[in-house]
Order: sequence, then C-alpha cells, then structure tokens
Amino acid sequence: MNKTSKNILFINPPWHKEKDNIWSGISSIIPPLSLACIASCLEQQEHSVKIIDMNAENISLEQLEENNNFNDYDFIGITASTPLINKAYKIIEIIKKNTSNETKIILGGVHPSILPEEAFERSDVDYVLRGEGEYSFVEIVEGKELNQIKGLSYKENGVLVHNPDRELIKNLDEMPLPAYHLLPMDKYRPALGAYK
Repeated sequence: MNKTSKNILFINPPWHKEKDNIWSGISSIIPPLSLACIASCLEQQEHSVKIIDMNAENISLEQLEENNNFNDYDFIGITASTPLINKAYKIIEIIKKNTSNETKIILGGVHPSILPEEAFERSDVDYVLRGEGEYSFVEIVEGKELNQIKGLSYKENGVLVHNPDRELIKNLDEMPLPAYHLLPMDKYRPALGAYK
C-alpha cells in the first residue's frame, strides 16, 4: 500500500436550530467520536487530519462553502445519521462544486450504512463506508485495492459494488484514543436536563 502522507478533512453536518427555538438553549452538543476515532487511526499512520464540527462551531452550509478550500484535501469524510442525511447530501454537492475530481468523498455513519444505494442515487459520493470505518478508511487512504476493502460500497464502470461487511473490532484496547485535540472540546455540553 502507498504510505505517502495524505490530507484528510472530516465534516460533521449541522443540526438546524431556528433562532429563539426552545431547543437551541437546552439541547446537547455531543462530540463526533466516530470521526475522532478514525482520525486517530489516520494520524497513527502519519496522515494529516482536520475535523470541522459544523454543529459545535455553529457553521452554516454557506459559511462552509465560503471559508474552505476543499482542493487542499485528498479525501473528505462526512458522517450522517438519518436526521442529518439531507445536510450531508448538500455538503457533498457543495464539495463537488468546489473541487477537482481528485478529491474523493467518503460517506459513513448509520444512515448510509443501512442505505448505501440511496447515497449513490441522491449524491455524487465516491465511496460509502458501512459499519465501523477505522480500518477501512485507512485502507482507502493508503491505496488498497477497492475490491479488498471490507465494508466498502463503490461504483465500478457504473455498477454499484458492495464488498463484504467488515467484522466488528473485538479488542477496543488495540485502538488509539480518539483525536480529541482535533475537536472544539469547550463547545460540547449535555442536554440541560441531563446534568448530574
């Protein structure tokens, strides 16, 4: 596999909260640990990683487009649960409009893990990672043959390919600690009613 250092950007889509909405003051803001875990695995292999948590930083889609040079990155990873999937598709649209074809977009998270076909129908995503993405993401970045990467969905000659699922990581102690240093840790909080 190619060990050349790559630049990777991760994006956590924003929850939309209207101003003066009761939820804007009492809801939680939780760190995207899945992204931080994958980031630490990439850093362990000496790749350069940045995380933009649009939710914690209160970054709008317009601000994301205005303030980022997506061409600086070799890979851009986006995570999405079902409530955030439409925002993720919009982010993919923004990135594709502002990058060359050399920047690859990888979509992961609960929603695309369950419905990878939808991701390819509704967006111009390059790859979908199903399930736990720590090892699979590193393998993509380091140039492993696509058909050998477990948990990966991708298109080959216009045909959608779903590789076999990757097994769950059995020993979590073998994983590096999440890359908390890439997150705005001072911006996270539990829901107002959940303080102990």
